[in-house]
Amino acid sequence: MDKQSDDSSDEPSRTPISEQQEGAQRRFNVGRVFGKQEQDVEYRHRLFHTTCVWISMFAVGWRNALVGPTFPDLRIIIDKDLSTSSWLFTAKSLGGLIGSILGGFAYDRFNKIFMFMLFVWGMGVAAGVTPWCYNFVAMLLAHVMHGICAAAIDTAATADVTVIWKYKSGPYMQAIHSAFSIAGIISPLVAEPFLAEKFTPSYQYNTTNLSISAVLSFENLSTIPTVSYNRTGLTDELSNSSSLQYGETFVYIPFTLTALICLVSGFLYLVVSCLYGNVYRRSEHLDSVSPDSPQDRYFYLLLE
Repeated sequence: MDKQSDDSSDEPSRTPISEQQEGAQRRFNVGRVFGKQEQDVEYRHRLFHTTCVWISMFAVGWRNALVGPTFPDLRIIIDKDLSTSSWLFTAKSLGGLIGSILGGFAYDRFNKIFMFMLFVWGMGVAAGVTPWCYNFVAMLLAHVMHGICAAAIDTAATADVTVIWKYKSGPYMQAIHSAFSIAGIISPLVAEPFLAEKFTPSYQYNTTNLSISAVLSFENLSTIPTVSYNRTGLTDELSNSSSLQYGETFVYIPFTLTALICLVSGFLYLVVSCLYGNVYRRSEHLDSVSPDSPQDRYFYLLLE
């Protein structure tokens, strides 16, 4: 009897505890959905910030993929030959070299959010003014500016994902670089309808009663015989010898779209920072968290 009474007295004590645990778990799950738990808010902040970086890398891939398809149209704008116009690629590469160094230097020494906004907006400005640079030197400077900003964003984005996610940065690193590739595929397809139409003009030569005199010279002959040919209705179409021509270009439309993507990307950094604060302070607590597996520790050491 005593044992049964003890068992019966234990049952009521277990039930309230289990209900409290279930209630706490439900509240935690609701908090995960709406971001009410402090830990979940930090995760959402890092995720939204990484989304901004993803969009910035999308903009970089979008702008870089326009260089090749729009090159003939930019030649029309600056009115230069192929040899001179090819300096645009050199200007972009030179800007990329400068931007790679400048991006790493600025990321370590200045406000990171402001740096992202500055470079992504700078790339947008360069893209917006490019189709209106009728002067060759101005076009070169626009491409140098594009190369600087794009390379700086690329360098800073790679470092930023490592700083924000620490040893868990692997999937997010793949995500931001996939944005570059995705934009590189979409951008030429979007720009294609706005490029100058290419056509080859054909020239027709109509000859009527064409007389061709063939002069034959012979040694030791005092007279020179002449052979005449009469051709009527002769028409030759010399399309192969004609040069390639371009129609009107609307290349400013894809470049304007690129500028809008950069503008939106920069404003998203500002919005996330105003709503959640400094993402780099929230990620500091991850320094005290050790990796879960030897593979994670090895990956983290590689990133360090």
